[in-house]
Amino acid sequence: MISQRFAIGTESATELPTLSQNFAMPETPPSTLKELLDIIAAHGDKNIAMLRTTAVRLSEFMDKSVGELSIDVLADVRSPFSDYLKQRRYAANSVRTYRQNTQRLVRWAEQLGWVSGKESVEAAWKPFLDALAGVPRANTSIIFHAIQHHRFPSEFTVADMEDWGEAMLRAGRQYRTVRSGKSNFRKALSNAGLDSLLPKFKPAPIKCPYRVAASELPEPLRSEVKELLIWKQAKYAKGRPQWTRHRPVSAKLLESNICRLFGFAENIGDFKDVTSLCSLFTEQIVSSFIEWGLNERGLTRSSLLRLSMIYGAMRHHPKYKDQDFGWFSTLFDEVPEDDRSIVEEKQAKKSVPYQDLCKIPGAIRVARMKLGHDDPKASRLAHD
Repeated sequence: MISQRFAIGTESATELPTLSQNFAMPETPPSTLKELLDIIAAHGDKNIAMLRTTAVRLSEFMDKSVGELSIDVLADVRSPFSDYLKQRRYAANSVRTYRQNTQRLVRWAEQLGWVSGKESVEAAWKPFLDALAGVPRANTSIIFHAIQHHRFPSEFTVADMEDWGEAMLRAGRQYRTVRSGKSNFRKALSNAGLDSLLPKFKPAPIKCPYRVAASELPEPLRSEVKELLIWKQAKYAKGRPQWTRHRPVSAKLLESNICRLFGFAENIGDFKDVTSLCSLFTEQIVSSFIEWGLNERGLTRSSLLRLSMIYGAMRHHPKYKDQDFGWFSTLFDEVPEDDRSIVEEKQAKKSVPYQDLCKIPGAIRVARMKLGHDDPKASRLAHD
């Protein structure tokens, strides 16, 4: 889904305004965002419209009404709120404006006597943030997630990091991005010597590798794979439709898919006696791999369809064509289709809108007109 880009105003405030002291202090500080907005509206703040809009965006992000939102959610201005807005293709200027308006709400609340219940949590995490400042890919957003959920370092567990990962997946991040973020966070903590300060944060378990190298396949599976790849790339092979011939790059992908399926069978599914293609490409192993890939790894249907390369190769090969692979099509009929809106949104992030492309020729002409006729750059621009 290609979303509209939202812009808020044309200027960004460089400083947050100082709030007036000429208003009656309430008997008790506000505790919810709605109470705070009502007081600001009564005071006549000229930015009340923008503050209300910011509150609506916050309520959408937290999936709660404005009346249910505690002011404590404002304490962490660098929370995943910004990521939430970016995922919805808000312009950078709009994201910055929302962050500044969130800070204005915090200033109002503090002047009205509100005290953040998260200050002690932020202070407890400050040594971690200071130590990881400037460290590439330290992924400190996990720390801000912990602060937002009022988790002290002494209470921080692997479950808290997994909760951050689930939040990122819901926000549209790819599984491999989230996985590398967790790994980078662990590495950054270890390199900075901070992991000992998290008593409940257990080290990552040592896992067997998922994919195995082709040279590590057992016999006769290794020889069968080699024979299959030669058969798929040959100029002519009896019984093989010519249109199914593989180029080297496709043959490499086929080999990789076989190695991944075997790695799952041996290291994840704990299947025994898998030593040949016939014992590897079975309904039981493939169905277990699909279930694990969808539910645990977060793979898409299109990614799992790469298994059809194995299916296509084996059903035409003279050695395996007598095998019944009818279960494969039936099995994939049960795999849910990918959400098209998510796919289109990911594609939109990698492409340039047509309206922007249409502006390029005009920009080239303007740049060429500013140059002299003898300038080599003018010739290149005219060529473009």
